[in-house]
Amino acid sequence: LTAQSGYGTSAGLTSEGQWSHRNFLGAARNLTVGLVAETGFLSNPRLLSSQAAPTVPDRRFRGSVSLRQPYFFSTSLSASIEPFLEYRRDAKLETSQELLGVNARDFGLNTTLVYEILPFRTVSLRHSFSRSFQFTQPLPDSVAVDPDGPVTLQGDLFNESVFSANATLGRVDDFLNPTRGLQLRPSFELAGAVLGSSIEYARISNEASTYIPLGDDIELASRLFVGRLWPLGRSRQILSDPSDPLFDTFENRFDNVRFYTGGSNDVRGWRTQLAGDKTARPLVVREATTDGIQADTTGYIFEPQGGNTKLTVNLELRLPFPGLSSSWRTAVFLDAGQVREDSFVPTKLRLGTGAGIRYQTPVGYLRLDLAYKLNPGPFDLRDPRAVVNSTASPRFLDRFRLHIGIGQSF
Repeated sequence: LTAQSGYGTSAGLTSEGQWSHRNFLGAARNLTVGLVAETGFLSNPRLLSSQAAPTVPDRRFRGSVSLRQPYFFSTSLSASIEPFLEYRRDAKLETSQELLGVNARDFGLNTTLVYEILPFRTVSLRHSFSRSFQFTQPLPDSVAVDPDGPVTLQGDLFNESVFSANATLGRVDDFLNPTRGLQLRPSFELAGAVLGSSIEYARISNEASTYIPLGDDIELASRLFVGRLWPLGRSRQILSDPSDPLFDTFENRFDNVRFYTGGSNDVRGWRTQLAGDKTARPLVVREATTDGIQADTTGYIFEPQGGNTKLTVNLELRLPFPGLSSSWRTAVFLDAGQVREDSFVPTKLRLGTGAGIRYQTPVGYLRLDLAYKLNPGPFDLRDPRAVVNSTASPRFLDRFRLHIGIGQSF
């Protein structure tokens, strides 16, 4: 039985608990019941500017039961099956009146095969089938609503069937805290009509990280991430025609498939996913009245648009902390990234730089990075309400952002 809790500026306060039976019905099978709560509480704090743009924190509450069989026909192969249920508050979807603002629900089954080439170097194949419901749309005004009953929302109920292949390859001196070597993490996903999938796409990406020692306790770490998404079949047809009545519905379905950039483990200086193009949209609260559903705008937030391509480059020089023990480290970094619709031409690269402090704990480095936007976009230094109303000037302090996390940035 294990439990852990933590905090990061992206996910806020988080908790996780697990109960595991390490020899379920013999043959070294592992049965694990897990609960995860990413509350979003205290995420994206306004540490430098009291007028920083407001955000709606993402939330995730997940329960799962996993049965893993090691030595599946081979000592190097293992198999697992995992039913799960997940409730989410996705800031990219419309707001809802559900408890804690939850606006999406997923339940399904993951089936995975993992082949261990060498310790920490694996190839995995997975099929994930889920039944998803995004309850974000209000009923039409013409539909009568019981004023004494709950607010009734329409939603998009759809199936998602995804085959994926992932690998962790390369060679480094320490897989938990590498200082020398190369790591590769290629990934491929294919979602289609198998098992009645309502979303179709192909998605490929690769992440390459290098670690080069430059002297005693000094190393240069770098990372390159490249990714490409292709909507397929009916999904491609609908997403290519904004006049299609299902366009908004399919855009919501692709919210968690598209690429985004920005955040403490991506392009620092920006909030999670907000370093690319974004739009200012109203926060709408709906409530049932005798006349139907009444909608009120309570504020505005930035919503990331994402893209079908992603290019990210990170450079980080890791140094000792003068005068302190080896548990303390410092770092200076330069990050660059962009998301676009159809090309990798680096014309919209966002650049962030800064410095940070690391402290080694039993669960990894505690990381504190202060980042500075070198080339903010037109909305990056403004409040979303000011963008909508065409008021207010850019704020210099919003060029800075403080990131807190556990573990190395990459």
